[in-house]
Amino acid sequence: MELNFLKNYFDIIFCDVLISFVTVLAYLLPKRKINSIVGYRTMRSMKDQKNWDFSQRFFFRNWFFVIPVVLLFQVLTLILFDIENIGLIETLSMILFFIYSISLSFITERKLKQLDQ
Repeated sequence: MELNFLKNYFDIIFCDVLISFVTVLAYLLPKRKINSIVGYRTMRSMKDQKNWDFSQRFFFRNWFFVIPVVLLFQVLTLILFDIENIGLIETLSMILFFIYSISLSFITERKLKQLDQ
C-alpha cells in the first residue's frame, strides 16, 4: 500500500509540474499574433492586437498565483490531514484549478472591457 501511495503522490506532482511548465511557457513565450488555437482566446481578446497582447500577459501572469495555492492544499491534505485517497486529492485540485480559471477569465474580460473604453 505504501509503494502505491508514493506512486500516486508522484503522479500528482507530475501533473503540477506539467501545469506549471505550460503556464511558464505561455507567459514567457506568448503567441505574438492573434490565433484561434493557442493562448487566452475569447472574442474580446481576439478583437485587436492590443487586446490580444494584454490578455495573454494578464491571464498567464495571474495563473502563477493558483499554483502555490494548489500545492499548499495538496501538501496539507497529504501530510497534515493524512488523507490517503489520492483520487479525492486529484479531483479537488482539478476543481480548484477549474474555479480559478473561470474566475480569472471573468476578471480578464472585465479588464479588457475597461481597456476598450
